[in-house]
Amino acid sequence: MILLLVLVFINDNLKAQATHPLPPNQQEQDACNALLLCGNFFTPYSYSGEGKTPDLKATPCYASTKSAELNSVWFKVNITMNGKLVFKIIPVDTVNDYDFAVINSTGIDCSNLKYENVVRCNFNVNTKGSNPGGITGLSINSMTPYIQAGTFGNSFCSAIDATAGESYLIMIDNVAANENTSNGALAGFTLDFSGSTAIFGNGIQPELSSINPACCNASSININLNTEVLCSSIARDGSDFTSNAPVNIISAEGVNCSGDTGYTNTVTVNFSSALPTGNYFIHAKQGTDGNTLLSLCNNALALPSKQIPFIISSTGIQATENKSICYEQLPYVWNGITVTKAGDAVASYKNISSGGCDSTTILNLIVSDAPVETNLTKTICSYQPYTLPWDSTVNSAGTYTHNYINKAGCDSIVEVVVLKDSACKQFLYVPTAFTPNTDNKNDIFKPVGQGKLLQYNFVIYNRWGKKVFATNDFYKGWNGTVDGHLQTAGTYVWFCKYQLAGEPLQTQKGTVSLIR
Repeated sequence: MILLLVLVFINDNLKAQATHPLPPNQQEQDACNALLLCGNFFTPYSYSGEGKTPDLKATPCYASTKSAELNSVWFKVNITMNGKLVFKIIPVDTVNDYDFAVINSTGIDCSNLKYENVVRCNFNVNTKGSNPGGITGLSINSMTPYIQAGTFGNSFCSAIDATAGESYLIMIDNVAANENTSNGALAGFTLDFSGSTAIFGNGIQPELSSINPACCNASSININLNTEVLCSSIARDGSDFTSNAPVNIISAEGVNCSGDTGYTNTVTVNFSSALPTGNYFIHAKQGTDGNTLLSLCNNALALPSKQIPFIISSTGIQATENKSICYEQLPYVWNGITVTKAGDAVASYKNISSGGCDSTTILNLIVSDAPVETNLTKTICSYQPYTLPWDSTVNSAGTYTHNYINKAGCDSIVEVVVLKDSACKQFLYVPTAFTPNTDNKNDIFKPVGQGKLLQYNFVIYNRWGKKVFATNDFYKGWNGTVDGHLQTAGTYVWFCKYQLAGEPLQTQKGTVSLIR
């Protein structure tokens, strides 16, 4: 028995994989900063804590008075084509235990997620034999939307029928390093969407956002990006960047990168020696690796990039941070400062280092515009179609929504409530005279009316019984000519046969005066 226990212990340790734990409070640990995905994705990292805000207090799979998250990270997909949404969470180390919850976030405030927003979740255990390979996720072969905490087996929840315009948040818990621990450092996982028929994508194009230089006499600076980039896209020799500084760039690496593995939104650029006092700039270019920086969706940083200025001061550091947020994120908390509006230099943050070298950062904030129309109520007649603001025509009452995703990746929902008024009057009226003298006033003779026409025929005769005009198109009328020839002033006879919705077929006749 002792020998057997030793062998099992050795075998389990042989299976252990390298872990890459991150410091707590990474921005993607909050739902509003979820990593936007465009396909399969690998993270080598192990997350700790629940970010600065516990976003999900409870799920149908796990009831809690504090938080349903444990060492969590958030992802987001924006659906562009209808289909089944499925995925697999494939751990690097098969004994690692991952739980998850999926939220339909369409039109929902990302900072106010609720229990009822959760459409799928799985909080089962990964004891031996429960999840083969440690794999869990969504599958078209499952009929179960929710799998309770502590369940043995039931690795997969049912697939989601996703619709274009919808957005989904996926929260993944880095629960346990092995089946005998309640938490611990994990070796990362692949989020595999290869079984999905729904299409999602787009994503944000990387841009240089701001620079956080080190204190005076520094030989490196940190470049902040507007979105995460792949560590593998950063050229180790620093050739992705160029600067007017009088010293050479010799290398670059992403903060939190593990070699070429992982992703980051901050890149450290190292110079050959300390930067002297002065005003400088840096911008991106194609590196010796054949590319510039690439986002998680492989979107390339556009070249030529904008120049990001920075100052090396003998008394301290001055830097500018350019930040773009969605309009729903106001008020915005930045370095503990609450910002309520967009603009240049809307806030500044000063940090005093232990060496007495002050660091001042100024915030330039861009806020995406809210949609012009957010909630509308439109009453129309029972026979009347209505063209919605997004150029889609409806014929029945109901509530219609549309999801807009702007270039900053922000979601906006327009909702239109269409009501039908069955009491709208239907009628057809034929004028008694017209003046076709090309003054754009009463030049065309035709009936006017309101309602839904099921049948329509309109014919005009001159005083000798010759047909001068006929149409089945209600929107066409007579301009007082025949084969391009002006007709004489006088009285003409018309016949109109028509049927309005819900009414009997009618035939009317009358006369009209052509006045010149």
